[in-house]
Amino acid sequence: MEDIKALIRQGRTRDAIEQLQKIAGKKHEDSCIHLASRYEYLINEQLKGVLGHEEETRELQKINNDLLELIKMIEHSPAAGLPGKRPASVYVWLGIVLLIATGIVLYALWGSEKKTYFFNFESHNVPSKILDVLDSLRTTSENVRDISIDENYYWVILLGRDRAMWSKDVPPFLDWKIEEIYQQNRNTIRQVAMGPDSRWALLFNEQDYRIYPDVQDTLRKFLNDGSWRKGEALKEVAFGSSPGEFVLLAGEGYYAYNNIPHDLIFTLREQRSGIKSIALGPEDEWIMLTGKNDAISSNSLDDGLKKTLSRLKKEDREIRKVCLLKNEGWIVLTD
Repeated sequence: MEDIKALIRQGRTRDAIEQLQKIAGKKHEDSCIHLASRYEYLINEQLKGVLGHEEETRELQKINNDLLELIKMIEHSPAAGLPGKRPASVYVWLGIVLLIATGIVLYALWGSEKKTYFFNFESHNVPSKILDVLDSLRTTSENVRDISIDENYYWVILLGRDRAMWSKDVPPFLDWKIEEIYQQNRNTIRQVAMGPDSRWALLFNEQDYRIYPDVQDTLRKFLNDGSWRKGEALKEVAFGSSPGEFVLLAGEGYYAYNNIPHDLIFTLREQRSGIKSIALGPEDEWIMLTGKNDAISSNSLDDGLKKTLSRLKKEDREIRKVCLLKNEGWIVLTD
């Protein structure tokens, strides 16, 4: 533990948290994850220049203080050493503390039933690191507006109040461009999409966009064409796993596509308007969201996901976004 405390004194908070996670054990795992999420969130805020120097210092000190408290708790836990003989009065006090703690736990459980989250999610076969981030954002009452995950499990999450956070190693220049757009006043990023071969598209404000790589391809041709610009906003770009595979949604009823499954083309022509979101999967599976909680999908969509969507509709939950991942993984973003 002294080595970890030394890391904190040296200003190496991330290293200290990582070292503590290795030795903390299952009992303190959630606390370590929560501290790690707070620290990564602070770093993202620093990168965007949202916080002043004093506020950054104050928030970092809070994290370090909580980290030291957790270390102290672990050091004094029964696993840290064998307890010696205690006087009877100690057991009386322990009994009183236990009763108080029980009351606190019951109160917390009662309160948690009434807690309202700004978003929720369902998932299957998704890396724990992504789920830990989402769970931390949910429990800290953040509002996740959108999420994009690529074939390498790199991710970007759009938050409320025009903020975003992302994993390390996102595709080239994407993090720079997000920061640049947010540093310009009155910009709102509507969506980030990531595709194969480090491809990405970023939609912001009503009709602005940035694409990487900067080449004249089918998607750029559709965007530059401008036939969708009759007062309509760009809604979404969805990339598939094949080179050049995409769907573009704009306004109410405009869409463009390239190299997508034939059954999705037929559904786009039939549905036309009222499309909220489309997700393309790695094995030609796809899903289209309409209305509050309606969905149309390919026959090859994972059965577990179909059952989850059916249950959410019965519960009258809003289905906001679906991410289709490799190895039949998926995330459903809900209210």
